[in-house]
Amino acid sequence: MARSLSELENKLAELESRFAEIENLNTLLSRQVKEYYLLFDSVRKLGTATSLKDFYKILDKVFKRSFKIDEYSLIMKHQKSDILSVFHSMGLSKRRLKEIFYRLDEGMVGKVYLEKRAVYIPDLSQVKAFPYYFEKKPLKGCLFYLPVVDQQNNCFGVLKLRKIIKHTFSDEERSVFQKLQQEIGVALLNVQKLELLNSKSYVDELTHLYNRRYYNEHFPIEFKRAQRYEHGLSLMFIDIDNFKEINDQYSHSVGDTVLKSVSVYIRKMTRSSDICIRYGGDEFLVLLPETSRDAAVEVATKLQKAVETIPINYNGKLDELVVSLSMGIASFPEDTIEPKMLIELADRALYEAKKTGKDQIIIARSLISNQV
Repeated sequence: MARSLSELENKLAELESRFAEIENLNTLLSRQVKEYYLLFDSVRKLGTATSLKDFYKILDKVFKRSFKIDEYSLIMKHQKSDILSVFHSMGLSKRRLKEIFYRLDEGMVGKVYLEKRAVYIPDLSQVKAFPYYFEKKPLKGCLFYLPVVDQQNNCFGVLKLRKIIKHTFSDEERSVFQKLQQEIGVALLNVQKLELLNSKSYVDELTHLYNRRYYNEHFPIEFKRAQRYEHGLSLMFIDIDNFKEINDQYSHSVGDTVLKSVSVYIRKMTRSSDICIRYGGDEFLVLLPETSRDAAVEVATKLQKAVETIPINYNGKLDELVVSLSMGIASFPEDTIEPKMLIELADRALYEAKKTGKDQIIIARSLISNQV
């Protein structure tokens, strides 16, 4: 009996040992399942971004909802300098962060960038006078620095993530983050490439102004903004007078020179916030946000004076070609409160300018008053 009791005790100890192993294995498997779910879910969401705006919005949601991040910043290297600066942030003052710059060898950000190695600070209150952006005082919570790398493990940025409660980056989260560093980098680079391709599809190849597709997508946005904030919005149609004759008399290459030169003047006479479009052929369109009718006429007058002669190379000799512009202007809300009518009135004004002698500016008001 004693012998059998001893055997039972040994068997029980063996079973307890195996049970402990299974529990440990279950714990490990449970942790791995959680890690893989977090990783899969994050990668899947980031992969749906089609623009930088989308990417940042999705990244905010992933960090806030899946990892309970309170604030973070994406710090990236500028292409043409050895400077790191904040490109995006969540939970922090964006205005003040624009003033933050790091050298590649400066602070923890520089260290993580150069070494391509994640750094975890579990309790910020233990670090005296820690330099956290503008603050140099003891802080609560914890920080996790993560390098952002591409598929070749080239680092081009650093994620600086903070939770306001100390020791709250779990082992699983830190493990997932280190697997995510390349996935975030690749997703970000893909979105940047996609935006570059899209920007090219919005730009006219000859004049480098926006094309009609860009106008069709952005005019409704600008009009709604003008309505919402009760701002003025003017639309200017521009046509190069006698452009067909220029092509016939000189050549199409001279015609291209004229188009490019007029485009340069249009950009010079307008603001960076104005939308300059090559609408088709020798016709241009300029959308002037927060601009009254009188202010638009002033811009048109300056443009008309600027485009008087354009230097051309004809038969191997440098010559000056006399160029004039016809323009039609319509404004919201002075002339109409309807978006389609704004375009139609500007187009009608341009037609009137060409029909009645060219080289002139016609505003929609004169057309409306003539009809009354």
